[in-house]
Amino acid sequence: MALKTDAQISLPHGILLTQFHHALLVPEGAYELRAVPLGSINKTTLSKSMAQTCRALHAARVATELFALTQWVVLIKEHLQKVLEVLKLTDDDEE
Repeated sequence: MALKTDAQISLPHGILLTQFHHALLVPEGAYELRAVPLGSINKTTLSKSMAQTCRALHAARVATELFALTQWVVLIKEHLQKVLEVLKLTDDDEE
């Protein structure tokens, strides 16, 4: 049995590079679009990325709601202080 040498099984560099790019679905021209199929590793990574994005969006939504609630508490405290002043129920009267 004869062993094939590198010279016998190798392709010209240009053809090899072109075939490699085609395997990776690299567009040949600037206007050629190609969709990259998702392999199992890419699907797992995408799934994890989507989960992280959802968690970040949820945290941002909670933070926004917390900020709004904090603003309401501040406004209520300010309003209560004004009501107490109008009713003259402040601690200033005790002095």
